Amino acid sequence: MILAAVRKSTSPATPKAELKYKSENRGKPPSSADKRLGSDLQDYLSCRPLPATAGQTRRPYCGLCGRNREVVSRDEWLAARKDLLTKEKEATRARDALNAERRKLPMVEVDKDYTFEGPTGKVSLSDLFDGQRQLAVYHFMFDPDWEEGCSSCSMFADGFGRLEHLRSRDTNFVVISRAPVAKLEAFKARMSWDFPWYSSFGTSFNYDFRVTQDETVGPVEYNYRDKAELEKAGLVYNMKGEQPGMSVFFRDGDHIYHTYSAYARGNDHLIFTYSVLDYTPLGRQENENMKIGGFLYHDKYPAKD
Repeated sequence: MILAAVRKSTSPATPKAELKYKSENRGKPPSSADKRLGSDLQDYLSCRPLPATAGQTRRPYCGLCGRNREVVSRDEWLAARKDLLTKEKEATRARDALNAERRKLPMVEVDKDYTFEGPTGKVSLSDLFDGQRQLAVYHFMFDPDWEEGCSSCSMFADGFGRLEHLRSRDTNFVVISRAPVAKLEAFKARMSWDFPWYSSFGTSFNYDFRVTQDETVGPVEYNYRDKAELEKAGLVYNMKGEQPGMSVFFRDGDHIYHTYSAYARGNDHLIFTYSVLDYTPLGRQENENMKIGGFLYHDKYPAKD
């Protein structure tokens, strides 16, 4: 059973506030203030078992607190696990086929001379390959006016691994944002990251690859939807400002080609935190009011006793 979303009119004001509230109050008896919150948040806080409905021998499984998960014998578990394994293998083969199709996509030559700024000065798009034939770029949301980068992108970036493995496969990886390099370096130091991070400030790079939306610069388009399609889908938050994404480029001599870009949930599978949580009984523990934006900067979680 998946519980209803936290009632927006009565829950903590923001996803971050809700996450902090949960962290500080998990397991405590509900207070009078808690009773004004959505019932699913109350159940999370106190871990109260949900009531069984008529005709049920077990109370329904709670997707937030994990109560009432069915307990079976080892043999029964193994049979169920093997059934799921069959589906997992089908999904793996489907993913392999999809990856093969992705590699066959046509490509578009990049005809602009983009210049970025890094900690040692200005560099070209070609320089970002660092001698490799392939370049993957993570578009990190960091507006020039912000003092810190996007918290969701930060959670994503916390999972970036050693780049030596990519480089052994002729591929380099960099992060690009619009904020000035001084802000990038300060935030990078605060978060203890070591990946290469460059500023596209003052260039059209972010706009050309659809990760900054500004109608005064160009038409709105995100995740291959134009403004009308985004409005129809209710995705108004994708119509203005910074947006997340990943773009891939290929170099052949002096020629650079754009081969692929993915946006929004198209990059979920690259998030370490999600990959681990998807294996667990509680999963991602999200609802309509607290999705990826509910994660805090890793240095802002309440200290545990």
